[in-house]
Amino acid sequence: MRPPPRLPAPRGERRINKVLIANRGEIAVRVIRACREAGLATVAVFSDADREALHVRMADEAHAIGPAEPASSYLSIDRIVHVAKATGADAVHPGYGFLSENPQFAEACVAAGLTFVGPPAPAMRAMSDKTAARRVATGLQVPVVPGTASPVADEAEAARLAREVGYPVMIKAAMGGGGKGMRLVREERELGSALRLARAEAVAAFGNGAVYIERYLADPRHIEIQMPTAPSSTSASASARSSGATRSSSRKRRLRSWTRPCARAWARRPAGWPRPSATSTPGPWSSSWTATGTSTSSR
Repeated sequence: MRPPPRLPAPRGERRINKVLIANRGEIAVRVIRACREAGLATVAVFSDADREALHVRMADEAHAIGPAEPASSYLSIDRIVHVAKATGADAVHPGYGFLSENPQFAEACVAAGLTFVGPPAPAMRAMSDKTAARRVATGLQVPVVPGTASPVADEAEAARLAREVGYPVMIKAAMGGGGKGMRLVREERELGSALRLARAEAVAAFGNGAVYIERYLADPRHIEIQMPTAPSSTSASASARSSGATRSSSRKRRLRSWTRPCARAWARRPAGWPRPSATSTPGPWSSSWTATGTSTSSR
């Protein structure tokens, strides 16, 4: 399929020709597919555990960024930015999870001359830290679920605050999302182990173990409003959707929605599209792969 015609970049904004996807799995595949349809070259990154992953094979280039542990690979800001600069990428797409809500990552990309495909660091600081977001909402007189205004310091403080909020409560990662770093606590005897597990999962997923407490809502209706915003400060409100109503069914479809589109995407690859081959590395930590002999314009 021939990519659509490239429109000129708005005045004062740089053109994007090559995008590094700082993620793995389903989200990386989806971003790669969207970039290909837009005529953009793509760079994938991978840990040792994902060397044979589909997003590695689909991207125009794929480069190793470290061992299997996310803290040393997908959460390594320095390594990802280094690969982006070494490969000549113009922009970095964080996907979701990992560094997608990390303001330091957004700032590092901008400082390196890269376009960060996401909200600016000040907006992240106001919203990505859930306790800070609660304080912003409270200051604007927006109703919030009863809970703590700051991360809990230890188990004793968590127990005292949970009693004030009222059981059952949810322990939530302050810097994350997607259900990671969350534990339901129905009574106080469950609190200690739930707190430790939530913190450990938050550290593994987001590199930050801060957690806070909210009252548990058994059957909430979660409404989301999408707000696309351009660097020129042009913004628009897209249609609202009920996320809570679709969450359970989407989880049941997750494996199917991941495997089938990825298999179709790989099956539709251009004739003669080579598998990744070993090349020199742009960094000191491991080997690199690149799909040579291909270009976005030929797809």
